[in-house]
Amino acid sequence: MKAKFASVIAIATLAILPTIASSAEFRQVTSGTDRQLVIEGDIESGDFQKFLDAIKEKQGQISTVWVFSPGGDFEEAMKIGRAMRALELASMVPTRNPFGKPQCDSEVARPSDPANCIAASAGFMIHIGGVWRGGSHIIVHRPYFEPKNFRQLSEAQAQIKFVALQAEARSYMSEMGVPEQIQERVVATPSDGQFVLDEATVKTYFSGDLPARHEWLVARCSGMSDSDRMKLDQLRNRLSNEFGGVFTSRDEAEFKRLDQLDLQEASCRIPLTESSRIAAFEKYFQLKANERVEQQFGAWVSAANDLGLEFADMIEKNGFVEKSFPDANRLERAATAHSPMVMEFDAPQAVGVVSKISVFSPPSPSKLYENQLLDTLNKSWGASKSPDGLQMVWKREAFVATLSHQRSSEDESLVLQIEKN
Repeated sequence: MKAKFASVIAIATLAILPTIASSAEFRQVTSGTDRQLVIEGDIESGDFQKFLDAIKEKQGQISTVWVFSPGGDFEEAMKIGRAMRALELASMVPTRNPFGKPQCDSEVARPSDPANCIAASAGFMIHIGGVWRGGSHIIVHRPYFEPKNFRQLSEAQAQIKFVALQAEARSYMSEMGVPEQIQERVVATPSDGQFVLDEATVKTYFSGDLPARHEWLVARCSGMSDSDRMKLDQLRNRLSNEFGGVFTSRDEAEFKRLDQLDLQEASCRIPLTESSRIAAFEKYFQLKANERVEQQFGAWVSAANDLGLEFADMIEKNGFVEKSFPDANRLERAATAHSPMVMEFDAPQAVGVVSKISVFSPPSPSKLYENQLLDTLNKSWGASKSPDGLQMVWKREAFVATLSHQRSSEDESLVLQIEKN
């Protein structure tokens, strides 16, 4: 007897109606160099194997799973959730609009059918398997047996099976770190009803890295104290708020110092999580992941091609995000396990146009990494010069590029600065 989660969607009259069953679709999407998997539709028997096939086919390149599902098979959902945890995959569900309704407006992934802009019941069980969780609209209720089978049982038999099913749901949720008070809400909500977790609950328990993972990443990568982080957030809010007051030269210097620490943390955190995920893939499937390839040093060379391009085009096509600063704006594209972090700046005389570019290596790159990078740059731009013995310089007709070592209190990185000639 298969255990199910009801597939329910709230319509305008606030009635709850079952959706027409349709097996989940599994498809890949990309964001920059990052590959992600979309699960859309009702979860049915056999979907766990489809999930494994999709992950295995991409040889360790999938990092995130988008869940757009109104519900379905409880056992398949648990299998998928457990696999996501073992494979160290992130999970995304719909966000919440100002009216408290689900919203699917990400440029990375959207459901093909707008009716699937939902993460309910079995979708929730999949989502909680993620080691990092994003999105804010989640619907829960207890698992149940299909009526056509359940109705044939005596009341005593039904009671035994029902208690066992709820215990299984609790056990799984405990395994995934779901607090007992939320487990109570799940099993207390009838299968023909729904309970939307409030935004504060989602933010507290189902947002960002798992607690242990967060602390591990902080210990490995963070050079910022809690007071530093709070100060940076305050300065960013002031900068984005036209009524934030005067931004003094002291504020600007402090902002740049803290932002640089934040950048160093990101350049450590992203490659670290990706290398850990690849190791998890290899352990789970007992095979080597193809993502263990040579670093994409060509990305350092091709960055120079962005000089003179407009920010709007870079954001739309190349996965950059924009940040504002007192004296300039900048674009950022995060590092991956095999490509560098890139930052691109405009100038007061050319707002919104790429005028300067910085490319960053991971923290503490090996000598082999540095030699391979230099070899790539020299082959592309000609032999470099080192006027002071500390920096390598390439002068081209269109730009000047300078490679140097950037040191912090604990780490050292290679930084390539590219500016118009």
